[in-house]
Amino acid sequence: MEILFSWIWAFNKGVIMMEYNRSVLWGSPKHWRTTAPVGSHGYASQFTNQGWQVLFISSPITPLHRLFAADSRLYGERIAIHKDGGRWEENGMLWEYVPWSLVPSKKVPNWWLQLSFGNLEKALKKASIDMKPSIVWIDNPEFGELFAKYPFAKHVLRIADRNQDLKGFNHRLLKQQRKLAQEADLVVVTSYSLEREWREMGINNLLRVPNGVDLRKFQGATSQKEPPDLKGISRPIAIFIGMIDHWFDVNLLKSVAGLLPDISFVIIGRRGINVDQLRSAKNIHILGERSPQLVPTYLQYADVGIIPFEQSKFSDAINPVKYYEYTASGLPVVATDTLEFRQLGDPVLLATNAEQFAAQIVVALQGGALQKEALKKQASGMSWESRWKVIMNNLFPGSYL
Repeated sequence: MEILFSWIWAFNKGVIMMEYNRSVLWGSPKHWRTTAPVGSHGYASQFTNQGWQVLFISSPITPLHRLFAADSRLYGERIAIHKDGGRWEENGMLWEYVPWSLVPSKKVPNWWLQLSFGNLEKALKKASIDMKPSIVWIDNPEFGELFAKYPFAKHVLRIADRNQDLKGFNHRLLKQQRKLAQEADLVVVTSYSLEREWREMGINNLLRVPNGVDLRKFQGATSQKEPPDLKGISRPIAIFIGMIDHWFDVNLLKSVAGLLPDISFVIIGRRGINVDQLRSAKNIHILGERSPQLVPTYLQYADVGIIPFEQSKFSDAINPVKYYEYTASGLPVVATDTLEFRQLGDPVLLATNAEQFAAQIVVALQGGALQKEALKKQASGMSWESRWKVIMNNLFPGSYL
């Protein structure tokens, strides 16, 4: 029976989807319990909510990580998952694993799987997982070997950023990404800018799907107590939650905070750049990383969500997850004027300099309770579930209407 099923699947790939084969193999740079979840985690959660088994594989560790890991805490988290032989999460619907390889996947994306010496296969067998995925979904070309390893599955490549501008994204990965985009059954991009860029490269199996939000998580935090580290911070609060890296405009935020001394600016997230110059401002509070489970509570006690990005081609291509999380929490959003926000047409207040940004925050704070409820209602069409259905109906037409 299994041989017959495999033959049918290979012959008519994607037309038939058997109930007992509702599994997806995922390749994502970040592990499942990262403190900085991205769109990968939103979609993977939606698969588990819909009764699919998800096998969530993150970037492999190598002997070099032990000696030169930039973040020792992160390395500790990932090596622990590897040593555990993988972990079951989400009520047994998601299995996460960090493989080991002799070489870094980002440096040699075409070889790391072979030089893992069957590490992934052994872990799957130990976890009693029979690996016949209906979908192989990758969020970074370092996992491209998974397409070739599972040829009978539907192949999805998701591109969420202008990757060539990211640190560590080398020419090998760029070449691999272009190759995978040509071979994939579906290439999902998140922004108008990325859609135009990849269409100009001749990629037609393309679908633009913006990021989304877990409505249950971000609209179910109204009964949570105020986080202790917010109690000593005066209102109103303008909040930023997310990765703080080269796209984050430190100078802009410092200037805006100086223009609005009666407003508190709360910054939460992992830092990839130096933000020491912000510490001299009495109304800027840098809290560091917080558990993703606590993020909705912090937003509940804020008054406006801010996205102070630098203006660049990279920022123009970003469709920020935080925008949807702010909106679902009922927060008005003030953001740097980017191509993506202009084309989205959603009710976000845009600014091109510090004076405009400060003025837009003042406008945002005047909305009151009616604005808050209207934003929450608008977010009903921004859920990961609705985004997921768009993708699934493209992969399996008519199955998820």
